Amino acid sequence: MIDKEILQKYGIKPTSYKKQKSTVTVKTLDKSYVFKPRKVNKKSVFNYLQTRNFRYFPMLYNDQENDGYDIFEYAPSFEIPNYDKAMDLMRIVSLLHLKTTHYQEVDIDEIKQIYEKTTASIEELSFYYNELFLELEKEIYMAPYSYLLLRNSSKIRSLLYYCKDEIDAWYELVSKKDKIRVCLIHNNLSLDHLLSSDNSYLISWDAAVEDFPVYDLVKFYQKDGKNYDFASLFKVYEEHYPLSIDEKKLLFVLISLPDKISFSDSAYENTLKVKRLLDDIYKTDKFISPYYTSKQTNEN
Repeated sequence: MIDKEILQKYGIKPTSYKKQKSTVTVKTLDKSYVFKPRKVNKKSVFNYLQTRNFRYFPMLYNDQENDGYDIFEYAPSFEIPNYDKAMDLMRIVSLLHLKTTHYQEVDIDEIKQIYEKTTASIEELSFYYNELFLELEKEIYMAPYSYLLLRNSSKIRSLLYYCKDEIDAWYELVSKKDKIRVCLIHNNLSLDHLLSSDNSYLISWDAAVEDFPVYDLVKFYQKDGKNYDFASLFKVYEEHYPLSIDEKKLLFVLISLPDKISFSDSAYENTLKVKRLLDDIYKTDKFISPYYTSKQTNEN
């Protein structure tokens, strides 16, 4: 199951193995180790995190370039409610961003690329939904999901108008700056990647990269965050790492973009898909709206 060569190399004498997905837990007489196939060597990332006094990551037992596995000492995980786990995740991520933040000169070409990519997505979604609404309006006997979607068509259209206005405002703000802050982002945030043990820490650092902090929040929101009270989670995050006006605008646009719907032959499944889409739209609107009604995005 695990190459004998690497076991002998690090003096690990297994008494038992336990496989779970891509990882293997190897038990010895006195301790256990977790073996995970190595995609990238994370030695430099972990060394950097240590220099920044950030300790919420598993300690790597091996770091040689030619090792085919990452080896970590096994730490038992505790079962805690997902909402509490999400709170811990937001706190840890805010500290990651805080401790690794630095400012770099604005690269206008990079900013323009983000703007053009986001604008293209908004235009593509606007075209998709306008065409979809036109097709649904032609139905003589309207299916429940068609009626539900058309009933909320103005909401979807106004959402896309909002996204276009805000990405324009974001571009105008950032293009006038001399410097912009970046940090190390985990880039694969989810509840599955937080291990709650004696000391909770983030796992699965393969995608870690230096970039804008909001990208971590976007990925977490899309994967897990929207399933909880994200306003409270975001408040925990901002206690350590308040976002600037332009960062909030980019965050709000990226989490607001609606998904396309892949319709099937089942009216029941289609109705569920439309309901999930609308639930996500209204949840996101509920989270974002207070920042505009109280003018927080313009006062930060």
